Amino acid sequence: MGQVKIENASMFMITLVQTTGHVPVDAYLRGLIGLFEARFPDRIRAYYLVGSFATGEAIGTSDIDLRVIFKDRFVDGETAQMEAFCDNCHLISAFQLDIPLQCEADLADGSIDPISIKQVGLFLYGTDIRAQLTMPPIDRYIRLVAGASYRNIVLRLRKRAVISYPLAFPDPCDEFFGYTTAGTTQQFVVMIGWAATCTIAITQGRYVVKKSDWLALYRQTIDDQWVPLLTEVYQTCRNQWAYAIPGDADQRAILRTICATALGFENHYLMLYRNYLLQALAHDNPESQCFALEQLRLILYGDAEVEQAVASLTSHRSAHIRVAAEQTLAAIQSGINGSRPL
Repeated sequence: MGQVKIENASMFMITLVQTTGHVPVDAYLRGLIGLFEARFPDRIRAYYLVGSFATGEAIGTSDIDLRVIFKDRFVDGETAQMEAFCDNCHLISAFQLDIPLQCEADLADGSIDPISIKQVGLFLYGTDIRAQLTMPPIDRYIRLVAGASYRNIVLRLRKRAVISYPLAFPDPCDEFFGYTTAGTTQQFVVMIGWAATCTIAITQGRYVVKKSDWLALYRQTIDDQWVPLLTEVYQTCRNQWAYAIPGDADQRAILRTICATALGFENHYLMLYRNYLLQALAHDNPESQCFALEQLRLILYGDAEVEQAVASLTSHRSAHIRVAAEQTLAAIQSGINGSRPL
């Protein structure tokens, strides 16, 4: 990554435009932004804080969700430099960090979700661009949250690139069925939250602005048999236990029951998502069709209706969609059964 020579250290003494009200967090953010400014001089447009520290709902183990928005587009080599820099920040941080790669062009074309920045983000430093951001159309928003849900259900919990429906437990032999990672339930809570968020989006056409909104909005708009599970996940695993795995035998039994029930909700969500993808295939919208075909290569439902819907697009007038449909059909017919590791 190379060394950064700072001629005038005072130029990186940062004053936050807005603060969290948590003195240690604010001090850390000032230092972190100063490091970014030193490493990427004149390349960063704005810094925003999103998530629970921005909304005043943080608990002791909450992440710091920082959005570092680069000017225009990333230049050659910059994404690799940013990834390496963030890796080093993780190593020396007393806080869990979430700093995704983001630039103005990605916000403008809808490649990343601007909602949390625009609606509830704390503007920390730089040039505030929130007034220029627009809410994405609901279909684009669904694609964004579905991508987050896939990453959490498939990549992070199951460590696979392709899965088959219905899902099995990440680890059926584990006390908590493989839903706990790194000694906490945080990834499990995040996964359930994204699945609930996507369910709200595809069934109700509604946006979830804050992470903490998904439970209340699910209860308000859907209110089905999964509300007790979702309530336990958010209120007990997150709020009561602060993502920790309890040591008490009775509480561990409660956590095991929560985890045992979660698989049913995952499969319920994936079936709703299947129906949404079938609708997307049927609509004559190339962007939606290509997205659905890509998702159906990653989540193999293996039923005749899905296979027929994909097969019908192998004669599509668009060569791009024909090729995508052929690839998806081959994946479906190969019967991978979730055996492809990352």
